[in-house]
Amino acid sequence: MFSVLLQKEIREQIQTFRFAALLITLFGLTVLSVWVLGDDYVRRRDTYNKLAEQAAIQTRECKVPSLLQPVVHYPPSALGIFAKGEEKRLGNAVTIDRWAVPRDASDSLMDNELLAAQPSFDFLAILTVVASLFGVLLTYDSISGERERGTLKQLCSTTTGRGAIFTAKFVAGSLILLVPILISLLMMVLILQFFHNIAFTAMQWLSIALMVLSAFIYGAIFIALGILCSALVRRASISLILALLIWTISVILVPRIGSGLATTIHPLPSPSEVDSLKKVTEEETRRQAEDQERLIRSKTKDMGFWGTFSTTYRQPILRWGTPEAFRLFQEATRIAEPLWQRRAEVVWNLEKEHEAELVAQAELADWLSLVSPSSHLRRIFNTLSGTSYEYYSEFMEDARRFRRAFLDNLESKGYFGRNSLFFVTQIPMEVGLDPEKLNARLDAIRNNLGEGAGWEDVISEDNWDPLPSDIVPAFEFKGDQPQLELVLGPFSSLAVILTVLFLAGLFAFHRYDIR
Repeated sequence: MFSVLLQKEIREQIQTFRFAALLITLFGLTVLSVWVLGDDYVRRRDTYNKLAEQAAIQTRECKVPSLLQPVVHYPPSALGIFAKGEEKRLGNAVTIDRWAVPRDASDSLMDNELLAAQPSFDFLAILTVVASLFGVLLTYDSISGERERGTLKQLCSTTTGRGAIFTAKFVAGSLILLVPILISLLMMVLILQFFHNIAFTAMQWLSIALMVLSAFIYGAIFIALGILCSALVRRASISLILALLIWTISVILVPRIGSGLATTIHPLPSPSEVDSLKKVTEEETRRQAEDQERLIRSKTKDMGFWGTFSTTYRQPILRWGTPEAFRLFQEATRIAEPLWQRRAEVVWNLEKEHEAELVAQAELADWLSLVSPSSHLRRIFNTLSGTSYEYYSEFMEDARRFRRAFLDNLESKGYFGRNSLFFVTQIPMEVGLDPEKLNARLDAIRNNLGEGAGWEDVISEDNWDPLPSDIVPAFEFKGDQPQLELVLGPFSSLAVILTVLFLAGLFAFHRYDIR
């Protein structure tokens, strides 16, 4: 009897205008979204590859350690087409600076200013609004409407229990809502693979499957909501008004109210504290470094050197000079570099505290939005798409670990200590400060250049050997795989909300007066 009732409910739903409107709306918006965002992803992917290659070439061609400023890039996510998340407002490149710990990335790959300025028009946004709204519209009259038509009394007079009737309506509505979602998703994948040449890995397919599951649960929540509202009132029109009111509050208002309350309850510390510390520590470090530099320069008036050297300049370079001048500048580098690097750590310790406050505020906003299914769906999609703030934070942590490994590598080679001279010059270590070797090196370069070569030609970077390939360690982004454990909480929350609404609707239907 249950299967007969289920088939009846499905058949009646398919024949309604509401189902046709759902199918056309969801399908049309999805195709439009994937076409636009697919093109945008391809452009961002090509830009990322180009910038990454340029950064690698610049690093390989660098010939003075002090000029090294490796750049690491946050790769765009192919699944970002499903959920843009934080990608459009966060940067994608981090320049590794010896004197500053990176806090944020810069240079967003979102070159389309119109797309960046507009609210997200991705599969998540479409599901959040369209699937939930039609879930309510499909079922708002499932009980009260049948009572008005006189068919509910006849249905309940059979041997079929009310629990089976309610369950059949719920299952039928959920399956009817799932069909347009699956059709739209299938078309989305086909467009991405055959028109944009975007292939997915096995892990990404798993993420897509979990997105479908979460979308099904999310849609079922509003199917249950519609039936519950229909079981609470006797007229379908009142049921529709009640269901739309609850839909507006849960989908639109609660997430925004939660974010607003979080900023009020847990305000962020003023950035002036960090700015003040930056200014104070920079002035103090600059003073110490300049005192050392003045002492050095006072001793090198007649020694002769060529280059741009300053203990307050991030990329000092000495192209040529006398052994005596090199010895003094070696001492200046040995003192100045640790000063500025310690200052960077002091500033970062305070910035890290501010970063923790930002995370705490975001967690409070999520907690305040627990009753909103759309908030949980957003967290699931952003996490599975690799566009959540957690992924960005992991990338920044990897960038900071890379910076630390880069500095440790330079320090292990003695560039901040016993070999600090070779950190700011183009002189190979095997030449050292021996006057005869220096002059021999100079003569060899001049001979290779031929007659007419000037002093500027001799000391030009083009005429020196590149640095060893192992001077810059390889960068590894450890957060480039879906962090599935992060979606367990939102999945559980959606399941709890669905269970509560289903049981509440079932209870209300058992008490419903069918007369």
